[in-house]
Amino acid sequence: MKTTTFALTVLLIPAALHAQVSGQASGSTVAKTNGVSAASSASAQATGDFHAPSGFSAEGAAKLDAMYAAAKDHGVPREPMARRVAEGRAKGASETAIIASSGKVKVHLEATQEAMVSAGRPHPTDAEMERGASAMERGVTKAQIHAIAKSTSGDRSLVVAFDVLATLAARGVPVSQAVAQVQANVSSGASDAALTALVNVNGNGNSPNAGTNAAGQSSTTTKPLTGGVTTTVGGVIKKP
Repeated sequence: MKTTTFALTVLLIPAALHAQVSGQASGSTVAKTNGVSAASSASAQATGDFHAPSGFSAEGAAKLDAMYAAAKDHGVPREPMARRVAEGRAKGASETAIIASSGKVKVHLEATQEAMVSAGRPHPTDAEMERGASAMERGVTKAQIHAIAKSTSGDRSLVVAFDVLATLAARGVPVSQAVAQVQANVSSGASDAALTALVNVNGNGNSPNAGTNAAGQSSTTTKPLTGGVTTTVGGVIKKP
């Protein structure tokens, strides 16, 4: 009986070792495969290649690719342009309309960047440029972007300020009034929460008496937006 048990053990040990080695090899292969996949994905994201989508004509693709290349050379983010392209395609807009709209986004991104740099902020973030472009799409001028950037002390982010500016303009507040309110707040050092509260002053922020400094507003007349204000460069392409 002992001899039989010993013989079975001897036979089973190589099988167990083979299974263990095979499992380790398989796991190693999976790990390496996943590692290569993850590395490839990270590399693809890092390169940030932007090209015209399939289905564009050769001429249209060349124009859009040239715009992406110019935006990269100018140091402005290309994601807002790509989103505009995707939005236009989703809405069934024509190739010509998509290219024209994306071109406007590029122009506004570059104008925001230039305005901030000239205001003494040499390294605007992608988010600031995108929000500034969104505000410009609502009628805010390059000079007004410059004025707000100039009025903001230190290296404080202007993402919320530009967000609020775009939102107020979208809600019908005259651009000059919206700019005055936002500029007064940033120049006085009001918090981002106070800036955001401007949107809901007196219900919709479109009151001639909507205070120039939201920090001094009573909590009974302002309701800060939950989660902050979020606007993006988009939403202007209409389906033909």
